[in-house]
Amino acid sequence: MTRFSIITIAPFQYAHFRAFDEIKILLYASLTELGHEVTLRTNSFDQSCTNIILGAHLLREESFSEIPVDSILFNTEQLGGDFCEWTEKVAHLAVSHRIWDYSTHNLSSLIRIIPSLDPQRAKRIRLGFHPSLRRISHSSRSGESGFAFFGSVTQQRQAILNNIRISDRLLLDVYFGFYGFRRDAILACSRAALNIHSHPVRILEWTRVLYLIANQIPVIALLHPSTYAEDDQLSYVLPCLEENPTPQLESYYATPELLVSHAQDAYIRISEVKQEHYTAQALDELLASGFAPSPSTLPVSVDHQWRFSQMQRSPDPLWYRYTYSWLEADPRPLQQVHWEVGVFRQYHPDPNFAAEVFRPPLSLSTIAEDQENPQADAGMILPRCAVVLHFFSELRVCPFFINFGRHFPADTHFFVTASSRIVKALVQRLAADCGIASIEILLVENVGRDIPSKYILFNESLLAFDLCFFSHGKESDDHWFFDHNYLLAGSPERIKAIQRLFATDAQLGLLYPDYLAHLLPSIGWSDTRSMVDQLLMNFGCDTSAVELLEFPAGGFFWARPEALTLLHSLGLTIENLPPEPIGRDNTLLHALERMPCLSTEMMGMRWEKLGRTNPLIASMHE
Repeated sequence: MTRFSIITIAPFQYAHFRAFDEIKILLYASLTELGHEVTLRTNSFDQSCTNIILGAHLLREESFSEIPVDSILFNTEQLGGDFCEWTEKVAHLAVSHRIWDYSTHNLSSLIRIIPSLDPQRAKRIRLGFHPSLRRISHSSRSGESGFAFFGSVTQQRQAILNNIRISDRLLLDVYFGFYGFRRDAILACSRAALNIHSHPVRILEWTRVLYLIANQIPVIALLHPSTYAEDDQLSYVLPCLEENPTPQLESYYATPELLVSHAQDAYIRISEVKQEHYTAQALDELLASGFAPSPSTLPVSVDHQWRFSQMQRSPDPLWYRYTYSWLEADPRPLQQVHWEVGVFRQYHPDPNFAAEVFRPPLSLSTIAEDQENPQADAGMILPRCAVVLHFFSELRVCPFFINFGRHFPADTHFFVTASSRIVKALVQRLAADCGIASIEILLVENVGRDIPSKYILFNESLLAFDLCFFSHGKESDDHWFFDHNYLLAGSPERIKAIQRLFATDAQLGLLYPDYLAHLLPSIGWSDTRSMVDQLLMNFGCDTSAVELLEFPAGGFFWARPEALTLLHSLGLTIENLPPEPIGRDNTLLHALERMPCLSTEMMGMRWEKLGRTNPLIASMHE
């Protein structure tokens, strides 16, 4: 057994080190299956074992001397062409270090640059399949969003994309800087993915194509007469001429069944090409060269024993994955990460995790969760819930679903508006991962923020439910977003307590969080009174006696649909709403924000605020 450490070079504020994710997964999984001990590091080398370095071309030259002499540099970049700086770095490092490369073409380029290069120092490692590459559920594939291309838009790619976009018979979206679950959510909704050469050195981008094939995503490769591919790589992709791609792309777009069939066949064939065989072959060549230390010369490692038996419960994989998105590229078992990287346990939302090792984190709220009361529950029918959400960008989608969305009863229906296809795709993915079976997502233009979801698009549908929870992304204030969602949906017990409250009090129509201290100066009419009066003029509502208007600031609240009848009866349309950017206050949106309590009172019900102390929760059930 040999000890290896896979090192990822991740420069400060450089997000694109995530492009190494899939290779890191393949290396870790195959080396582990071959019986080797493997550790993972970022930006630091391990002097006690053989380092396999991903992203060495991103190192500063002054750091070259820090690389252990017996390291293996895994080159992922096409050498030559526009990226001469990267080529020079790799060539410089190849003189003193072992090189692994996925492409024979790259190795030939190195030999041309360094005629004296020892062939034993530069070897090809073929890339094949491992089940750990499977990240997208085939059952979640919809294909409703057309073609997708992921990558930087170089001058060569821009010219090709400009040519494609003139067609009105296909839909193509371009994404740059999307990795992990954000990329996978888009792929799950895409009809196919395009592979386009970035610059004149046209080597088939097998490292990215392989991931698509392993997840049954149809791949259309734009090819040039000079495109370099080896083995039978081209048989896994659907070909299209780079020079005039539009006719062929339109043909593919019109035959989705062909795309699906080709992707299924490609997956079946690639799944037989085992990465551990390729890794073993590359290791045999490496160890036979005598360049790397033999297992007997390496320090004997301590057998790591992770105390799985001491864990009170298994770690929550979704919380880890979406809170620390880069962890999905960590091929170690989640329990191993949970124990090895202890900082995560400190912030895990379940304080019972590893309580014997770490003191549970302090809660920012002192609200006691409602305790189960079998006598109180006897014969009680809890109201059926709907959740109404709006997300402007993908920023809040993961935090909401992972921290709050999974707390609702199984029969809850979700109504969601999204301002882009990216957001819609991510919501679909998160909902599926969180076990949400009933969801409706509408793509809306960026007008009105959360108002269309609350008072325009779902009005009739909400009447089928007894109780609705209204929330949204609130990207302008982290504290506001998390505090209000926590108070109203912070746990299944809290949601059930609120359901009981409405079930036992027929006059309660609206419940929202008490105001955060920094919001107190904004509570009241401001300059919206004339707009509110104008909206209410046809309903016989006299607001003259309302001196201090209270309202659910920010638009987070629970309500019976009937309590919002007045707002749903305004006949609003998206065309009525002011365009972005809007002012900080005193717009139509701010007037509508101030009206839920008025509507509730007009419908003969009352509203309450939910506080942040134990006594209020206690009094709710006395």
